Amino acid sequence: NLLESSVDPIAYIHEGMHISANKAYMELFQKDMDELECLPLMDLVPDYEQPHLKVLLTNYQDSNEFTESARIEILKSDGPQLVRLEISPAEYDGEQCMQLIVHSLSTTRGSLENQLDHLAIYDLGCGLYTRNYLLEQVERNILRGVDDDEQLALVVLDINNYEELESRLGYSASSRLFTEIAARLKQHLELDDLLCRFGNAAYGLLLSRPQGSEISQLVNSLIADINEHTISLDSLMVPCTLTAGICMIDLYTSQVSQVVNAAESALQDARVDGLEMMIHQPPAGSRPQSMIDQEWDQRLRAALKEDRLKLVFQPIVYLRSEDAPAHHDIMLRMRETDGSVVTPSLFLKSAERTGLSQGLDRWVILNALKVIEKHQKTDPRGIFSIKLTEDSVSQAEAVDWIRQQLEDHSVDCKRVVFEIKSTLLISHLREAQELIQQLKPLGCRFTLDEFNGVVGLGQIFQNLPIDFIKLESNYLRSLEEHPRREALIGRIVTLAHQHNAEVMMKNVEDYVQFENLSRFDIDYVQGYFMHPPGDRLDNSLEEGFEDETLFDPTAMASGA
Repeated sequence: NLLESSVDPIAYIHEGMHISANKAYMELFQKDMDELECLPLMDLVPDYEQPHLKVLLTNYQDSNEFTESARIEILKSDGPQLVRLEISPAEYDGEQCMQLIVHSLSTTRGSLENQLDHLAIYDLGCGLYTRNYLLEQVERNILRGVDDDEQLALVVLDINNYEELESRLGYSASSRLFTEIAARLKQHLELDDLLCRFGNAAYGLLLSRPQGSEISQLVNSLIADINEHTISLDSLMVPCTLTAGICMIDLYTSQVSQVVNAAESALQDARVDGLEMMIHQPPAGSRPQSMIDQEWDQRLRAALKEDRLKLVFQPIVYLRSEDAPAHHDIMLRMRETDGSVVTPSLFLKSAERTGLSQGLDRWVILNALKVIEKHQKTDPRGIFSIKLTEDSVSQAEAVDWIRQQLEDHSVDCKRVVFEIKSTLLISHLREAQELIQQLKPLGCRFTLDEFNGVVGLGQIFQNLPIDFIKLESNYLRSLEEHPRREALIGRIVTLAHQHNAEVMMKNVEDYVQFENLSRFDIDYVQGYFMHPPGDRLDNSLEEGFEDETLFDPTAMASGA
């Protein structure tokens, strides 16, 4: 009765085939139940959406069959329509199956969530998947583990001498060239293969084949097809060549950055040796990721028990006034038993896989607020930035917990800035909106961290009250060779200032980067060139401190 009374189209799927559907579902596709029973689910989406649907189904299986959803075009009798498919476990006539609900979407093009979801997956300039989306799929494969009967690989294909071609052809023609090459590459690929724009002149390709030899054979054929033909651009015939680096993904693969670095390293080695392709060989003695994760879990739990976690502080320097309030970025560090210091980049992914990341996240927030509570007595103007991880952004109960901690520690919320990475904002937009709506009225401010210029910044400002934008300093390198970077930074800064937001440049590590800041109307700068992270709060440009005895928030928490 519930099935028939639902206004949403609903169907039950078993092993990819329809076993039941309500009236709304049959009307949507203009088919009766007899027709649907003979129709695989995959046939209800266009060919170009089938890889996306397969990813959705794979994610559903990998998540132990929790509810998954995605925006996908379906084939209706009057043409394709973008909808949101939601799949969840169900039981029909005593048999375990999958429930599929088709949710209609607003046709308004200004819908922020629709646009961000689309931009997160597709590069509109060339029609390929985005780099972030491909790397998310690499990470999913690492987490689920590689089956014995498959071989996965990340391939980086680079167009040789692309900067020279771009200079000769111009930006518009060179962009068409990139798209034309992508179209030729697609002709060799299967539906499950993911091809993305990996860089200005590079493609990323995630492949799965029964044998590694099949992957190398395919990559050789891709290279040969491009190298042996010229690309037609109107009246121009442009010869191009590709070079490839390959990293095989197996049980010994530990993290996405390892895969990317290995593939790019293999690409560079191939160039140096004058080869068209090179496969990265993992070092001897590599260990499975599960073993590495468990070791980190034990080390982190020991560090929590023995008070060997600590916070460090890096000044964020305001460039417009010397009398500005001190602003510090709060960072987590782990002290080893030998006194060495470990950064989260080494252990955070492992903590996420073992379920310890939420505990670490709350430890950071709790101890940061204790620091702010004490510091505001001596410096009532000081400002502190606290990073929010996926656990704090995606879990609804985290907002209530943060509100309670702010209240318990009597913290002046105007002194608190929460940082959210742009990738988290895209993947958890609704949760991020709710978090900001709950904490903004208290006086808390928000930073969009690691902004890369891909997401629709104007739409974000129209829908979310962001106070700061943080840019990576790699934008500042080689500006003369990449003039579009300068234009991009300029547009970001102008748009931010139009919406009363300020712009920070982080990870400024040398004089060249700092000098290039003068070209732009940047408000804040952060990095080792200005001041390294230290154990004590210091907004001067003097040498930083890493002596743990100078400032210990754990001791402060115990009343010392």
